Amino acid sequence: MPISFKSQGFKEGYTPIVGPENSPLQYISFATLQLRKSSAPYTGETGGNEVVLDLFEGSADVTVVFEGKTLEYKKIGGRKSIFDGRPTLVCLPPQTKYTVKALSDALDIGVSLGPSPSGGKPVVIGPDDNITRLTGKGNYQRQVHLGTVETGKTMRLMVGETIGQQGAWSSYPPHKHDESGGGEVPQEEVYYYKLQPKQGFAIQVLYDNPGKPGGRDDAYIVRDGDTMALDHGYHPVACAPGYQVGYLWVLYAPSDVYGSWSDDPKHAWVKEAVG
Repeated sequence: MPISFKSQGFKEGYTPIVGPENSPLQYISFATLQLRKSSAPYTGETGGNEVVLDLFEGSADVTVVFEGKTLEYKKIGGRKSIFDGRPTLVCLPPQTKYTVKALSDALDIGVSLGPSPSGGKPVVIGPDDNITRLTGKGNYQRQVHLGTVETGKTMRLMVGETIGQQGAWSSYPPHKHDESGGGEVPQEEVYYYKLQPKQGFAIQVLYDNPGKPGGRDDAYIVRDGDTMALDHGYHPVACAPGYQVGYLWVLYAPSDVYGSWSDDPKHAWVKEAVG
């Protein structure tokens, strides 16, 4: 089944991209919700999933109906792009109805979904609530907006953003999270890429340890608005010189276990050697 999904551009409305029905993923689904100020409000329901809305661009009013109560989140978001500050995320538990009204000429939202038990509550994680870490060094240093991580606001999904430097690497040294043991916890993942300027490109590398049945040793050209389903393997990213890549990442696990991965032992030495 495919793991690479090309951009459909700005497509007004709710657009499913990847999920268990069209990829090797078992749990995560990802879609975009793109509206204009003139668009009718969009109304959706979470069903048996928890849902995280990441406002990439633009501002919105979001109305939520949960357990018979109506919550209104007014004028949230407001970024020009993911390269323009920390994200705003709306976390929605199962059995929740939500309505999104665009307040800007172009509203671009990433919609992450995954099956979840009940027990969560609707909440907005605003820019000031995000934990941001500077990770790596040299030409693989990047900003990581941890989003839902370490907040206790989601049950299964971990959603955040990575913002790389121009012409640099990220998700490096190569790491994976597809086996149990040694601090590693199996977690499938989705990357949704943004490029600055938009005509740029990056390279998604995806490989497994030698001898792994069904293993990969591949590289993919990714452009603004592309998506990758990362079900197994090491997955570093490199960006073309003059351009900057940022990406939404969505992880799924039984609990908030961000950081439970293994670096490729052949390349872990660069943590100490690269200045």
